Amino acid sequence: MRRQACLLLSLAVLTAGPSAAANDYLPTDLRARVDQLKADMVSIPTNATNLRARAELTWQWLNAYAVNGGYMPVNATQVIAFVLGQRGRNERLIAALDQTINEFAFLDSNRDAIGNLQADTGPHRAGSMGTITQTYTVGAMPVQTGGGFLVARHFMTNFGTWQVNDASAPNYISIDSSNDKVSFVATTDPMSGMHGGFRSSRATLAFKLASGTLQPGDTVTIRYGDTRQGSPGMSMPSFSSDRMPLPIYLAFADGGHYYSLPIQPIRIEGSQLAGVTGFAPSIVKPGESFELAIRARDRYFNRASGGLPNWLVQANGAPLLAAPSSGAITVLETTLDTPGTYYLTINSEDGSVSGQVNPILVTDE
Repeated sequence: MRRQACLLLSLAVLTAGPSAAANDYLPTDLRARVDQLKADMVSIPTNATNLRARAELTWQWLNAYAVNGGYMPVNATQVIAFVLGQRGRNERLIAALDQTINEFAFLDSNRDAIGNLQADTGPHRAGSMGTITQTYTVGAMPVQTGGGFLVARHFMTNFGTWQVNDASAPNYISIDSSNDKVSFVATTDPMSGMHGGFRSSRATLAFKLASGTLQPGDTVTIRYGDTRQGSPGMSMPSFSSDRMPLPIYLAFADGGHYYSLPIQPIRIEGSQLAGVTGFAPSIVKPGESFELAIRARDRYFNRASGGLPNWLVQANGAPLLAAPSSGAITVLETTLDTPGTYYLTINSEDGSVSGQVNPILVTDE
């Protein structure tokens, strides 16, 4: 009886749609086809015969959802591209497409279920030790015991190696909730795709509810580099970005599907000044005005941040101009009047930092 009730609930979730709503993001014809696809998914398996048609319809569905401001779940567009670009048909592609369709069916029928995720977006300094927090507010659907959060990593980020066993050591990650009746246990779950393994799944950190239920409005905070018990923090990536991903996935129940939460735009900026480089045209005419760009960098070759000095520029050892700093990038106009080859150097006013510019040939030709 319980199994039959669960099946009826699943049918309702997959087939119920907001087609009658005045603010539906799908045009009438596309809504009818999407609702039919959601119904078919319950009784007609995806196979080599209907795979491409379902992928093409899902592609239209995803585009309409995104244009309306909906968050695009991770791997969704990649899955569609693989299906439509693959000549052969295999079980892995079929399973990936089914997972994508079912996730969108859930989002389509449960607009307020996912809740809200916010983060301390920074900026954080490249290569430094620090703390980043992400706070999730439970939406309309409770998170049951056994459900929880998959704390994934993008394959290109080089945050420190996370750990949950020593609160005094670097890269310690913790989780807590505003609901004091729930408790979490740290474990791992398999994850594939750009936040897991590409060729096969990879064990990924997960915090699951060991007891209690997260109710709508409860908050859950994940601290990357939690310093409250002595940890020096988390090692930040060595390269700058305006959208360094820290992906989190949510499962509402034990063994449930992990839904992608909107990835927050974590900002990583360059650290303190460690060097300088200049860029100019390789060939100019005598007296021709040209642009000289001065780039202040940190030790990882990101644009430097913090207080930056004024610059002194020399040409073949002789003073050429003074350049008041305008930040990590300073652009100047200058000229060289006499034909010849010039080697420009850049020095900070105090002489502690110096760099070079590419050679410049001054010629009438």
